[in-house]
Amino acid sequence: MTDKNNHTPNIHQTELANGIRVISQPTPGLQGAGIAIHVLSGSRDEDPRIGGASHFIEHLLFKGTEKRTSYQITTELDAIGASPNACTSQEGVTYYVKALSSDLPQAFDVISDMFLNSSFPEKEIDMERGVVLEEIKRAEDNPDRYLHNRFCEGFWGDHPLGRPVLGTPEVISSISREQLMQHMRERYVPGSTIVAATGNIEHGDVVSLVEGYMGGMQARATAPAAAPTASASYGLASARHNHREMQQVQFYLGYPSLAPTDPRYWSLQILRLVLGGGMSSRLFREVREERGLAYSVGAYLLEYSDRPAMVVVAGCNSGRAQEAIEVCHHEVMKLSREKLTAQILEEAKRQARGKLLLSLDSPADWLIPLAKEVGYFGRAHSMSEELAEVEAVTPEAVIELAEELFAGSLPRLESIGPEMELTLPS
Repeated sequence: MTDKNNHTPNIHQTELANGIRVISQPTPGLQGAGIAIHVLSGSRDEDPRIGGASHFIEHLLFKGTEKRTSYQITTELDAIGASPNACTSQEGVTYYVKALSSDLPQAFDVISDMFLNSSFPEKEIDMERGVVLEEIKRAEDNPDRYLHNRFCEGFWGDHPLGRPVLGTPEVISSISREQLMQHMRERYVPGSTIVAATGNIEHGDVVSLVEGYMGGMQARATAPAAAPTASASYGLASARHNHREMQQVQFYLGYPSLAPTDPRYWSLQILRLVLGGGMSSRLFREVREERGLAYSVGAYLLEYSDRPAMVVVAGCNSGRAQEAIEVCHHEVMKLSREKLTAQILEEAKRQARGKLLLSLDSPADWLIPLAKEVGYFGRAHSMSEELAEVEAVTPEAVIELAEELFAGSLPRLESIGPEMELTLPS
């Protein structure tokens, strides 16, 4: 059972007059704090003609504002020991900074200036264009990233989720300053902006800070996202092998999943943990410990507001790759057929509870999840709510969900490695 004496942090939320939402999870007793500006718009919202614009803009916001050069941005943050960063995904862009709690106002002064007043100098755009092109090359050279991108393309097809977040060399080479600025004007609007803060903070102080710097943003509607060009079907029961001279074969097996807003979300998480969430999981025990087929094997979720995926990932000797594929799929199918014992369920619940509670030791790791939850639900769930949902999961719910997602279906198989023929599991 959940420890009733465990004190978990509360979550506070305020909406400014212009529509910006401010959410905080105070954790007293720490030296540091983190704050993030999250925009609910990512690569899936781009017109294909400017694919990669969201990620390109992320780079450019560090390249100077009306009152700060790129050098001043970095030196001001370095001077207080702050750690800035940013990331772009299919459904959002986040700019965040970690600092001593006493220095958080100064750190937010810098990142809010970047967010509101970036000047997009032509010289910096041309310079960063080359940097992004090199990042695309690095992703192509990295088997893990290459396989991930190819899987997404095969699993989601022409749907926006199937396009690479970084864009393509053709688009990045030709995209203009005006196209980038227009995309930012259309997507970076108060109603799509969430500011999240964690660590040694007070919610009222964070609201005042955000109001002072961002309260003047003019409320306006966000532009509609580009309409998907594909049907709602997944690229299931299909396979593709990508030839590359490597010592191993790496592969993805992709299955349909549930959106984070589905009320069965924690049943899904428990299912994932049982299947491939650690050294006691079924995949690890069968694929590595019992058969010695792979050093690394597991399952994870690609969580999107619609059409999400559960993916089994492994790397193995090319001579036993087909066997590994068969064994992994067999373990997935077993989940929909075999009874889940009370002991296995409790072990998975303890693992989930442990991961949740230990994550409180790194409050900055909550910045993006909190912002995403506000985007999905309109509010974030507290730790106590999450723990209660974990506790409510039943063996029957897990098996019923596994049957719904997996029974009678074949996955999308995407692999990379030496030239060979790999087929869908039987």
